[in-house]
Parts: sequence; C-alpha cells; structure tokens
Amino acid sequence: MAAANGIKVAFSNICFEQWILLHYEATQKSYANCDQLINYIKLNHDSGYKKDDYCSKRLGDKVQTALNNNAWLMRQVDIDKSRGIHVWEINPYTDVHKLVNFLLNLDASKRLNRNTLP
Repeated sequence: MAAANGIKVAFSNICFEQWILLHYEATQKSYANCDQLINYIKLNHDSGYKKDDYCSKRLGDKVQTALNNNAWLMRQVDIDKSRGIHVWEINPYTDVHKLVNFLLNLDASKRLNRNTLP
C-alpha cells in the first residue's frame, strides 16, 4: 500500500534494534522478539541502551560499520528474497541503510551547496 502511494518505508524485522545491532556486528542471528534483541545489545554492546534512547552520540562513529554490516546482511537475505519470501518473513532483516544513505547524501549536498554560495 505504501509503494502504491509513493511512500518509501525503512523496515526492520524483528524491530529497529536490528539496525542498532549492525553498528556493532554483522550477524544473521534471529530473535524471537524485540526484548530479546535489546537484551542481547545490552549484554554484549551497550549496557545502557533503551528502546526510547536517542543514541546517535554513542553510535555516530559506528555508522560506516553499520552500513557495511547492513550491506553484508542484505547479500545474505537476497537469497531468500529471490525465492519469493517477503521481507517481513525474513528475520533478521533491515533496510534502514537506504534511509541513512539518503540522509547522508542529503547532508553532503547541503554542505556542498553552502560551500559554493557566493
């Protein structure tokens, strides 16, 4: 429905924290629910992480790692997608990298335009 209405969606399965985890490691481990994934992040990477946490300061220097790990994950799940499995059936899955790349390119474009103004 979103695509039919020109809306692009950044999707993560089992939850958004799949994207957060990619800042720390490349993994195909699936989780039964979001709480399980958050507990894994807290136990292994960021003991203070909370779902409603604004953690860009802690993750900012790890964005390229997340993008690289997300590219790796997408290569793994492409096999499932080519067999006709829907993304919401793939665990783990996230395509948040598309949104992040868009925002990074938008930011770079703004900086370029500011630097070229008279």
